[in-house]
Amino acid sequence: MSDFYQANNFSFPDDKLPAGFPQITQQPTTKVIEMGHTAVLVCAANGKPVPAIRWVKDLLPVQIGKNARYTILNNSQMPGALQITNSVEDDQGRYECVAENEVGTEYSQATMLYVKCK
Repeated sequence: MSDFYQANNFSFPDDKLPAGFPQITQQPTTKVIEMGHTAVLVCAANGKPVPAIRWVKDLLPVQIGKNARYTILNNSQMPGALQITNSVEDDQGRYECVAENEVGTEYSQATMLYVKCK
């Protein structure tokens, strides 16, 4: 984890974060899946109010509503995880989880999803 976080274009050292600032508690990890299988990229965050989780792929927002194969899970075991069903080669890329609330925004470490052809 970095020594600084960004909130509304200001950087803060770890020990001087504003109260409630989102903090990623579980970073996504690199995944290798076969084409046609389901991938789940895990991410968890704390903050007050509870941060909303969104995802970025190759520096662009993941359009959850525009692609039915992409879902952000909202269950108690993996809240905020990105699930990609029936994976295709175009799903391969660099993913980041973003936790955001009214106090600030934190980005996870970037991770790779690799999609193998059978």
